[in-house]
Amino acid sequence: MKKFLIVSICILIFCVGKSYGQFFYRAHNYLGIKGGYSIGMMTFYPNTNPYTQIVTDASSIYGYQFGLVYRNMSEEHVGILAEVNYVQKGWNEKKREGIVYSRKLNYLEVPIMTHISFGKKAVRFFLNIGPSVSYLMSENETLEQKDSKVPLNNYYGRDLDRKFDFAFCGGAGLEYNLHKQAFLLEGRYTLSLLNMFDDAEIGYSSSRNQAIGVTLTWLYDFH
Repeated sequence: MKKFLIVSICILIFCVGKSYGQFFYRAHNYLGIKGGYSIGMMTFYPNTNPYTQIVTDASSIYGYQFGLVYRNMSEEHVGILAEVNYVQKGWNEKKREGIVYSRKLNYLEVPIMTHISFGKKAVRFFLNIGPSVSYLMSENETLEQKDSKVPLNNYYGRDLDRKFDFAFCGGAGLEYNLHKQAFLLEGRYTLSLLNMFDDAEIGYSSSRNQAIGVTLTWLYDFH
């Protein structure tokens, strides 16, 4: 009886250990760099300024972005992604009256996102979603006016009322995982949740940053 109990306990310990080894997942920590292009836009609503009655045609502006990336995969398919990025945003305007206006905004951006990975093979699909906080480091503003009698929008030459911005980010892409290294191609959309200008003074109920980024990221797994 004692021998039977000893053998049974040994078998049970072996089976539990084997099952635990199959389900146990060692967390992976990645550190790397990223770079790519950004397409900035500004949402003005309404598009007609009630004070000047000037109709604007706000279009996108192109820029660059690059930064540092940290990824912690505490589970096999779910982890946390944190970045510190330099991102160029802003917008262009072309007016019917011959006014051409451009404003490029240079931000230091810190998104902290949930990273969800699909698949176990070398090529995997992933989603990123979460909030982002950014700070306006500098800006470049240009204005071309053919007719000096045409009134200008009252935010021309005016500093942004908020240098800090809070936004929501969502992205998707493909990852090529080589165990110790990983390469990620991602498209990401960022929508600001705060107005950049005081709506009571410029006459727009909404003035929010938008950005679309396409980036390539290299990560190294240092466990």
